[in-house]
Amino acid sequence: MKKIILALIIVLTMSGCVNINNTTIDELIEVTMNSKYNLFNHQNKGFKYYLPRELFIVSDDEYNEVIKSKHYDYYLYVDLVRYFNEMKEDFKEDSSLYYSKVFEYDNHKGIINIKQDDEEYLIKANYNYATIQVKVKKEDINSAVSNIMVILSSIQYNKDVVKNLLEEERINSVDEQVKVFDDELTEDDILDFEEEYEEEEYNPDMIN
Repeated sequence: MKKIILALIIVLTMSGCVNINNTTIDELIEVTMNSKYNLFNHQNKGFKYYLPRELFIVSDDEYNEVIKSKHYDYYLYVDLVRYFNEMKEDFKEDSSLYYSKVFEYDNHKGIINIKQDDEEYLIKANYNYATIQVKVKKEDINSAVSNIMVILSSIQYNKDVVKNLLEEERINSVDEQVKVFDDELTEDDILDFEEEYEEEEYNPDMIN
């Protein structure tokens, strides 16, 4: 019964029926991770997940995606190599940041770090062999965290497809990641990454 109630809270949250700005970040993480959010409306090679309705895909490949909202760009990186090799991840909270939280669910550890950068806040979350990063204004932190946690917690992998991708040598190394996910991310790094996709047309139909 508790699971059903928690799942309903998430659905109501994402449909705008609950004011998530009145909820703490800790509560958003807990509710989302315990909701068993098993709906899917977006599929890539080797994995699928639920994409909140106000978001759409700008560009994707086997393991990187740019996800667009009305005001912000979310950068998703899925580490298929670490998933396939079932590599354990260890995270440490950073008390120097605006917010830093390590959490654990379903035998997977995760972390959300939020770093203040002038008048904006850089949110970086890792969970379930995936990373999402976005830069937002303070009043949009909770909605961004909610979107991030729904995506990360709903990711499911297809091991056979992932195996085929690895055998075809489409992924070169365990440590291969786009620059945007470096720990010392700057605004220039984000702009450089955006320029790579500036010629891509938005295609909301990709989530269907």
